Amino acid sequence: MINEDLIKYIDAQKLKGVSREDISLKLSNAGWKTEDINEGLEKFFPTSSPTPTFTPPEPLKPNLMPKVVGPAGALPIKKIEASPVLNSKQPQPQSQPQPQSQPQPQSQPQPQDPRMNSFDAFRPEQKVQPMVTANIMSPGPLPQGAVTASYRKDYQNLETISGEPKSHIVRSIFITIFILLILGGGGAIFASIKGYINLPFEIPFFKPTPEVAMAKMMSNLSDMKTLHQATDLELSITVEELDTMKDNTELYPSNILDTDSSPDKKVAMTNKVKIKTDMDVDLTNPDSINLSAIANANMSILGGFSLNLDSEFRMINKTFYMKIPDIGMISEFAGEPNSWLAFNESDIKELSKEESPVPYNEAKIKQIKALVEETKFIESITEVGVETIDNESTRHYQILVSKEVLKNFISKMIDISDEPELNSQKTEILSQMDSIDEIKADVWVVKGTYTPKKFTFVLSTKDIIIKDSMKVKGKVTINSVISKINENVTIDVPEVSRSMMEEVNKAKIRGKDAAIKANLANMRAHAELFYDQNKNSYGKANSNGSCTSPTKGSLFDNSEPMALVLNATDNIASCYSTSKGYAISVPLASDPTTMWCLDNVGGMKETKVPLTSTICK
Repeated sequence: MINEDLIKYIDAQKLKGVSREDISLKLSNAGWKTEDINEGLEKFFPTSSPTPTFTPPEPLKPNLMPKVVGPAGALPIKKIEASPVLNSKQPQPQSQPQPQSQPQPQSQPQPQDPRMNSFDAFRPEQKVQPMVTANIMSPGPLPQGAVTASYRKDYQNLETISGEPKSHIVRSIFITIFILLILGGGGAIFASIKGYINLPFEIPFFKPTPEVAMAKMMSNLSDMKTLHQATDLELSITVEELDTMKDNTELYPSNILDTDSSPDKKVAMTNKVKIKTDMDVDLTNPDSINLSAIANANMSILGGFSLNLDSEFRMINKTFYMKIPDIGMISEFAGEPNSWLAFNESDIKELSKEESPVPYNEAKIKQIKALVEETKFIESITEVGVETIDNESTRHYQILVSKEVLKNFISKMIDISDEPELNSQKTEILSQMDSIDEIKADVWVVKGTYTPKKFTFVLSTKDIIIKDSMKVKGKVTINSVISKINENVTIDVPEVSRSMMEEVNKAKIRGKDAAIKANLANMRAHAELFYDQNKNSYGKANSNGSCTSPTKGSLFDNSEPMALVLNATDNIASCYSTSKGYAISVPLASDPTTMWCLDNVGGMKETKVPLTSTICK
């Protein structure tokens, strides 16, 4: 009768791809009956012809061990029915006695693993003697370790899959894992070199191409929330005369020329502007960049004039703050020195409308953005080497900008602007761009992280000839070092500040007052010249006080300086004259109740008294 364990075992072996003959051999070695083996195999390996009778290769020995259930898929063990015991001391006849040393015939011989021998290998050693299958009435005591040996044998059967021992499987698994690691690591290296992924470290002996390194740096810029940036900018312009100074001495201040200079001497001078800034930047909110900068500017121009000023700037929540430098002409325009001015986006737009007669509309802005995105300014990127900056190891890359691409970009920008003045000068502007000698940038990025550390920008020109009489050569250099990335930054709003637009409006008014006073000063010079040319007379009397309709032949008739005075005051003025005297009074823009008055006796002065005669009161 077919045992259920036998059916399960055959089914499991078939699923593993074991042949019918190998399954039959294993079951026979385990002590199963031939008819049970063949009947079980017939259910899974049906044959059209009668199944041949299987002959065991060697005499079977009784299995005294009970069935022990091992791990799933272990070889089943056939139970032995109890029967009377034969006298073990008397040798029992065998149908075909054979010495154990002789090789036994097998249906299909195949190599056997030493661990896969029959269960006899786990039983106590005993002398080999011919035996016949016997029924045992009482099995008696089991040999020591028999149950454990049976379990170990079943477990060994589980360890063997398709005839391979466990050690081979483990080795195969390790080899597979090793191959996967090699492929995965190699893929990661390749992807990092090509820039498909951005690793937070640099792989030894493998570095990305310069183009990928720059792409990584640009990607890392989005991760920078705060930073400190120290920048030095220098503009240098050298001017040299090609001809002599015979006709151009008025173009230069006297302190340029020494006492021994002659009209045939050529002049060369260098004008320099240097600006140094230290700036903290907070990029936490991408919609509102906050920054605080301290700036120093030093100018040395025209061979002798120099100016040095310090200032401070802040940008907080889209409002720009500027501390007014303690410079006379600047504070006169902007207000009290060392005080803060503030202006926002609406102020900037208002100022830009006044400065630009043709404002850029949304369509032009979109065109400019598209042009910038499609233009490839970079001509080449090369790696210079590894350098240490502020105790950090960096990679140095040099970038060259294409001059032709830049020239084409400027040409398209002029076309987009559609401003008549620019279009009229387009040819000259583009021809001047041919004088550019070099445009390059050097970038240092931290090894591994590829965060920017330092960059420089240089734009230099060849000699530019202006009107065949002057040679000009210029150079712009920018050096900037970045540090304190993602460290805490505090940028405070100034405690007291004034509106920039209010100050601009006040400055405009002060400018009008200055223009009024200057125009009256010019009128005074005109009046004295008129007096001399008219034989010590100021002409006919203008007694009605009108400046717009003066008496014919008077001092104010057809006077260009007087027209400038009226233009600055919107034609509001009082004018009186006789042959021996004159007076002019105009209201100031800052205070219309206050008059700026000029006469030929006391000069110019402020007064609140309206003019009624040729004398300012």
